[in-house]
Amino acid sequence: EGRDIGSVVFPDAILKVYLTASARVRAERRVAEVGGDVDEMEALISERDHKDSTRVDSPLLTMPDAVIVSAVRTAVGVFDVSHMGEMEIAGKGALEAVQHITSNDASKLQVGQIQYSGLTTPEGTFVDDLLVYMRGPEDYFLCINAGNIAKDLAWIRGQAAAFSVTVTDRCAETALLAVQGPKAAEIVQSLTGAKLGLIKYYHFGEATVAGIRCVASRTGY
Repeated sequence: EGRDIGSVVFPDAILKVYLTASARVRAERRVAEVGGDVDEMEALISERDHKDSTRVDSPLLTMPDAVIVSAVRTAVGVFDVSHMGEMEIAGKGALEAVQHITSNDASKLQVGQIQYSGLTTPEGTFVDDLLVYMRGPEDYFLCINAGNIAKDLAWIRGQAAAFSVTVTDRCAETALLAVQGPKAAEIVQSLTGAKLGLIKYYHFGEATVAGIRCVASRTGY
Protein backbone atom coordinates (compact mmCIF):
# COMPACT_ATOMS: atom_id res chain seq x y z
CA GLU A 1 0.00 0.00 0.00
CA GLY A 2 1.28 3.46 -0.80
CA ARG A 3 0.31 7.01 -1.66
CA ASP A 4 0.81 8.82 -4.93
CA ILE A 5 2.90 12.00 -4.92
CA GLY A 6 3.24 13.31 -8.44
CA SER A 7 4.13 10.39 -10.66
CA VAL A 8 5.79 8.25 -8.00
CA VAL A 9 4.05 5.96 -5.52
CA PHE A 10 5.84 5.98 -2.18
CA PRO A 11 5.14 3.25 0.41
CA ASP A 12 3.53 4.77 3.49
CA ALA A 13 6.60 4.21 5.68
CA ILE A 14 8.80 6.09 3.22
CA LEU A 15 6.24 8.86 2.84
CA LYS A 16 6.23 9.37 6.59
CA VAL A 17 10.02 9.67 6.65
CA TYR A 18 9.71 12.45 4.08
CA LEU A 19 6.96 14.20 6.00
CA THR A 20 8.88 14.00 9.29
CA ALA A 21 11.54 16.39 8.09
CA SER A 22 10.06 19.85 7.98
CA ALA A 23 8.59 20.85 11.37
CA ARG A 24 11.88 22.26 12.64
CA VAL A 25 12.62 23.97 9.34
CA ARG A 26 9.19 25.64 9.27
CA ALA A 27 9.64 26.74 12.87
CA GLU A 28 13.02 28.34 12.10
CA ARG A 29 11.60 30.16 9.10
CA ARG A 30 8.54 31.35 11.02
CA VAL A 31 10.68 32.69 13.88
CA ALA A 32 12.87 34.50 11.37
CA GLU A 33 9.73 36.22 10.07
CA VAL A 34 7.88 37.07 13.27
CA GLY A 35 10.34 36.43 16.10
CA GLY A 36 9.98 34.14 19.08
CA ASP A 37 11.58 30.93 20.34
CA VAL A 38 12.32 28.19 17.79
CA ASP A 39 11.64 25.33 20.21
CA GLU A 40 8.29 26.79 21.27
CA MET A 41 7.32 27.43 17.65
CA GLU A 42 8.24 23.89 16.69
CA ALA A 43 6.12 22.54 19.55
CA LEU A 44 3.11 24.57 18.38
CA ILE A 45 3.53 23.41 14.79
CA SER A 46 3.92 19.79 15.89
CA GLU A 47 0.82 19.95 18.09
CA ARG A 48 -1.25 21.37 15.24
CA ASP A 49 0.02 18.81 12.76
CA HIS A 50 -0.65 15.88 15.06
CA LYS A 51 -4.35 16.76 15.07
CA ASP A 52 -4.55 15.40 11.56
CA SER A 53 -1.57 13.10 11.09
CA THR A 54 -3.27 11.21 8.25
CA ARG A 55 -3.01 14.14 5.86
CA VAL A 56 -0.60 13.51 2.99
CA ASP A 57 0.71 17.06 3.34
CA SER A 58 1.16 16.88 7.10
CA PRO A 59 4.68 18.11 7.86
CA LEU A 60 5.17 15.99 10.97
CA LEU A 61 4.22 12.39 11.57
CA THR A 62 5.49 10.50 14.60
CA MET A 63 7.46 7.36 13.76
CA PRO A 64 9.78 5.08 15.70
CA ASP A 65 13.43 5.63 14.81
CA ALA A 66 13.71 1.96 13.85
CA VAL A 67 11.10 2.42 11.11
CA ILE A 68 12.95 5.43 9.69
CA VAL A 69 16.26 3.56 9.72
CA SER A 70 14.66 0.53 8.09
CA ALA A 71 13.08 2.63 5.33
CA VAL A 72 16.36 4.31 4.46
CA ARG A 73 18.37 1.09 4.57
CA THR A 74 15.94 -0.95 2.50
CA ALA A 75 14.32 1.61 0.17
CA VAL A 76 14.61 5.38 0.44
CA GLY A 77 14.17 8.32 2.75
CA VAL A 78 13.73 11.96 1.69
CA PHE A 79 14.90 14.55 4.19
CA ASP A 80 14.31 18.30 4.03
CA VAL A 81 17.66 19.83 5.00
CA SER A 82 16.94 23.29 3.65
CA HIS A 83 18.29 24.78 6.87
CA MET A 84 21.81 24.13 5.57
CA GLY A 85 23.76 27.16 4.37
CA GLU A 86 24.74 27.99 0.80
CA MET A 87 26.96 30.73 -0.62
CA GLU A 88 28.90 31.58 -3.75
CA ILE A 89 32.43 32.85 -4.30
CA ALA A 90 32.81 34.27 -7.80
CA GLY A 91 35.30 36.43 -9.65
CA LYS A 92 38.81 36.42 -11.07
CA GLY A 93 40.32 35.56 -7.69
CA ALA A 94 37.82 32.80 -6.85
CA LEU A 95 40.26 29.88 -6.84
CA GLU A 96 42.86 31.88 -4.95
CA ALA A 97 40.24 32.84 -2.34
CA VAL A 98 38.96 29.28 -1.93
CA GLN A 99 42.53 28.02 -1.61
CA HIS A 100 43.18 30.59 1.10
CA ILE A 101 39.94 29.93 2.99
CA THR A 102 39.75 26.11 2.89
CA SER A 103 42.22 23.44 3.95
CA ASN A 104 41.90 21.07 0.97
CA ASP A 105 43.50 21.65 -2.45
CA ALA A 106 40.79 23.23 -4.58
CA SER A 107 43.14 23.47 -7.56
CA LYS A 108 42.56 19.75 -8.11
CA LEU A 109 38.85 20.28 -8.73
CA GLN A 110 37.34 19.99 -12.20
CA VAL A 111 34.08 21.66 -13.28
CA GLY A 112 31.24 19.56 -11.88
CA GLN A 113 33.30 18.14 -9.01
CA ILE A 114 32.76 18.50 -5.26
CA GLN A 115 35.36 18.52 -2.50
CA TYR A 116 34.97 17.92 1.23
CA SER A 117 37.05 20.51 3.03
CA GLY A 118 37.43 22.61 6.14
CA LEU A 119 37.57 26.25 7.16
CA THR A 120 40.63 26.76 9.32
CA THR A 121 42.30 29.73 10.99
CA PRO A 122 45.91 30.81 10.29
CA GLU A 123 46.79 29.05 13.56
CA GLY A 124 45.38 25.78 12.24
CA THR A 125 42.31 25.69 14.48
CA PHE A 126 38.98 24.62 13.03
CA VAL A 127 36.14 26.96 12.07
CA ASP A 128 33.84 24.43 10.34
CA ASP A 129 33.68 21.77 7.66
CA LEU A 130 31.97 22.29 4.28
CA LEU A 131 31.52 21.09 0.71
CA VAL A 132 33.06 23.04 -2.18
CA TYR A 133 31.38 22.78 -5.61
CA MET A 134 33.37 23.94 -8.64
CA ARG A 135 30.90 25.40 -11.16
CA GLY A 136 33.53 27.15 -13.25
CA PRO A 137 37.09 28.54 -13.11
CA GLU A 138 35.76 31.70 -11.44
CA ASP A 139 32.66 30.27 -9.76
CA TYR A 140 32.53 28.18 -6.57
CA PHE A 141 29.48 27.15 -4.53
CA LEU A 142 29.89 26.37 -0.82
CA CYS A 143 27.53 24.29 1.32
CA ILE A 144 28.00 24.91 5.06
CA ASN A 145 26.49 23.63 8.28
CA ALA A 146 23.16 24.99 9.47
CA GLY A 147 24.15 25.88 13.00
CA ASN A 148 27.12 27.99 11.92
CA ILE A 149 25.78 29.94 8.95
CA ALA A 150 26.29 33.42 10.41
CA LYS A 151 29.72 32.59 11.81
CA ASP A 152 30.92 30.87 8.64
CA LEU A 153 29.61 33.59 6.34
CA ALA A 154 31.31 36.30 8.41
CA TRP A 155 34.56 34.35 8.45
CA ILE A 156 34.51 33.67 4.71
CA ARG A 157 33.68 37.28 3.85
CA GLY A 158 36.43 38.55 6.10
CA GLN A 159 39.03 36.21 4.59
CA ALA A 160 37.86 36.77 1.00
CA ALA A 161 38.03 40.56 1.26
CA ALA A 162 41.66 40.50 0.15
CA PHE A 163 40.79 38.84 -3.16
CA SER A 164 39.04 39.94 -6.34
CA VAL A 165 35.80 38.08 -5.61
CA THR A 166 32.18 38.54 -4.66
CA VAL A 167 30.74 36.46 -1.80
CA THR A 168 26.98 35.99 -2.10
CA ASP A 169 24.70 34.49 0.55
CA ARG A 170 22.22 32.12 -1.17
CA CYS A 171 20.67 30.60 1.97
CA ALA A 172 17.26 32.24 1.79
CA GLU A 173 16.66 31.29 -1.84
CA THR A 174 18.00 27.73 -1.77
CA ALA A 175 16.18 24.55 -0.73
CA LEU A 176 17.94 21.22 -0.18
CA LEU A 177 16.50 17.71 -0.18
CA ALA A 178 18.63 14.68 0.71
CA VAL A 179 17.40 11.48 -0.94
CA GLN A 180 19.06 8.50 0.72
CA GLY A 181 18.82 4.73 0.39
CA PRO A 182 19.36 1.94 -2.16
CA LYS A 183 16.41 3.09 -4.28
CA ALA A 184 17.32 6.79 -4.16
CA ALA A 185 18.70 7.00 -7.70
CA GLU A 186 15.82 4.97 -9.13
CA ILE A 187 13.16 7.20 -7.61
CA VAL A 188 14.84 10.50 -8.48
CA GLN A 189 15.56 9.21 -12.00
CA SER A 190 11.85 8.64 -12.51
CA LEU A 191 11.32 12.37 -11.96
CA THR A 192 13.98 13.70 -14.35
CA GLY A 193 15.25 13.29 -17.87
CA ALA A 194 18.82 13.93 -16.75
CA LYS A 195 21.07 10.86 -16.81
CA LEU A 196 21.85 10.54 -13.13
CA GLY A 197 24.00 7.49 -13.72
CA LEU A 198 26.58 9.75 -15.34
CA ILE A 199 27.03 11.75 -12.12
CA LYS A 200 29.96 10.19 -10.27
CA TYR A 201 30.51 10.17 -6.52
CA TYR A 202 31.31 13.68 -5.27
CA HIS A 203 30.22 15.21 -8.56
CA PHE A 204 27.13 17.21 -9.55
CA GLY A 205 25.13 18.30 -12.57
CA GLU A 206 22.16 20.47 -13.46
CA ALA A 207 18.81 18.71 -13.75
CA THR A 208 15.09 19.41 -13.84
CA VAL A 209 13.49 17.22 -11.19
CA ALA A 210 9.68 17.10 -10.97
CA GLY A 211 9.61 20.28 -13.04
CA ILE A 212 12.03 22.17 -10.79
CA ARG A 213 15.41 23.30 -12.07
CA CYS A 214 18.06 22.24 -9.59
CA VAL A 215 21.52 20.82 -8.96
CA ALA A 216 21.74 17.05 -8.47
CA SER A 217 24.79 15.80 -6.59
CA ARG A 218 26.13 12.56 -5.12
CA THR A 219 27.74 13.34 -1.77
CA GLY A 220 26.29 10.70 0.52
CA TYR A 221 28.41 8.71 2.93
